[in-house]
Amino acid sequence: MFPPFTDIETLAPAQCEEICSAVHHLRDYWSQVNDGVLFFTLGAASYIEFCRPGEAAERYYGKARALNPLLDGYFPGIMEHLRGTLEAHLGEPVAFAEEFGRPGFHIWLTEAIPTEPSASVHFDLQYQRLGWPAHAEIDYGRPVSFTLPLRLPAGGGGVNVWDIHYGEAEEAMRLNLPFSVEELQAVRERAHYAYAPGRLVLHSGHFLHQIAPAAFVRPGDERITMQGHALRCGGRWLVYW
Repeated sequence: MFPPFTDIETLAPAQCEEICSAVHHLRDYWSQVNDGVLFFTLGAASYIEFCRPGEAAERYYGKARALNPLLDGYFPGIMEHLRGTLEAHLGEPVAFAEEFGRPGFHIWLTEAIPTEPSASVHFDLQYQRLGWPAHAEIDYGRPVSFTLPLRLPAGGGGVNVWDIHYGEAEEAMRLNLPFSVEELQAVRERAHYAYAPGRLVLHSGHFLHQIAPAAFVRPGDERITMQGHALRCGGRWLVYW
């Protein structure tokens, strides 16, 4: 059974373009994800910083302290609109996790936009490495991941997802069962969820998924999305990236 993907009309086209213009205005604050590839982030992305060698926690929290005020200052409208939209959808209070990175941006310039299924295939497990409040009741079983597409290439964009849940993979590893996630991926059904600019896409992040390739890319195309996660902590949801 495939996971529920929810999409919510969130922004008008003009609002998407206004945010993209602000993202470009902050080009000096972009971080290149891999050398030689025109794929960038704006903001502190836990899944990236904790996968790099060195003092990952210090780097992530330091980057969050440096860039959160910038994101709050340039994007107050979308930050509050996003928080309110999540609160309405989840039916409980939603706040930003102050010490963690704010929701940020993925920026793929023309040459870097994937047109083959080459992006990483993964579960969203970054919450396992963060320092959540001590003694808080944290629901690790119901995380939320979200993407808000702002600008997509002419050939479209979306996400591929397989009918493989993290709990299944975790149990297989625990029991040392004779199959791998890759072997399951070869035989399980795959679905594609198409993105549309301005429509917020929510899912658990616990089903195996991958940034889907564009069917084609034209000169000048970009793929800009706002990204983040939320976890229920002490009776409310904390949003971060």
